[in-house]
Amino acid sequence: MSGPAAPLRDRTSRLFAWWGRAGELTSSELLDIFRVALRPLSESEFTTFLAHDPAVVSFREEVVAEISWRDLSPHRADRPTPRIPLILVNMDLLRQERAALEYAVALQVAQIVLGHPGDTGKSRTRRQAEVDQLVKHWGFTTPPTLVGVDCRMRIVLASGQPDVLPTILQSDDPDAATGYPRRLADPSDGIEALRAVLSRVSHVHAEAFHAYNPLIVHLVEDVVAAIVGYAIPASVTDGAEPRILIMVLNMDLLRQGRAALEYAVALQVAQIVLGHLGDTGKTRAQRQVEVDHLITQWGTASATVVAFGCRSQLVLGSDGPDVLVTGVQLVADDDGEAFRPEWPS
Repeated sequence: MSGPAAPLRDRTSRLFAWWGRAGELTSSELLDIFRVALRPLSESEFTTFLAHDPAVVSFREEVVAEISWRDLSPHRADRPTPRIPLILVNMDLLRQERAALEYAVALQVAQIVLGHPGDTGKSRTRRQAEVDQLVKHWGFTTPPTLVGVDCRMRIVLASGQPDVLPTILQSDDPDAATGYPRRLADPSDGIEALRAVLSRVSHVHAEAFHAYNPLIVHLVEDVVAAIVGYAIPASVTDGAEPRILIMVLNMDLLRQGRAALEYAVALQVAQIVLGHLGDTGKTRAQRQVEVDHLITQWGTASATVVAFGCRSQLVLGSDGPDVLVTGVQLVADDDGEAFRPEWPS
């Protein structure tokens, strides 16, 4: 079939094919936002974005931690140094206003199209200028603002490492701080907690964990969005169906105490070691019993955090065999169900 409708249908099918790999575990709301953000791109820009084949994860402030699989495209394994860009979107902050959500996603798309991930030769100011010019060309001419810390705040790019490009909120008040946070959470806290957990596990369990080569992302709730570059280990690309494991940690909740952070990390490690990902034969309660038994052997004590103003314990949730969520449950509510985040429909 010829005419304008044919290229449009072709682009739509390519978009859905990418989303099937990149965002099948995230919300349909976010898919709609990407459709809006990608619509004004030229064919060359659209092809460039899809060539990077980024994975997409939306995060919510109530989630303590989350583990999920991402399938890799076959062509990525053919690259000399295969990499995956991971786009993280803070739906809790951005759902305030549709325009803000669309604009934040457009910024992430623009940075990928412009080749900013991994580019060490550009300052934050230069990256911002290039991105602003491109998104204006796409029709995002008026940057929206959000309510943050009792004032209106703009969505801007922040300084980061070459492989970590955060997008943050910045106050419109010229006398206020220039922006917060300056970067994603310091990964050293999470790394030290992971080392502490792995030092207690058996050699067999440690090897089982390392075999998955998980990508670990530390989030803080005030980050609007981020792009994280990840070098895929050769052992992953050698597989018949290459996949990566993504572990997301909510550092704002977990930094309340070292014990809570170590316990949360231990829960994630235990689920990986026990092979819970992809296991459709176990209920949430069965998984919780197995995990509790294993981390007790490791000598990791349970810990609580303050969530929503109440003392809460960390418990496993249910979001499907390929998404393992850890949430919070009120300590005093013995009959309550574990927090189970719902993706908006």
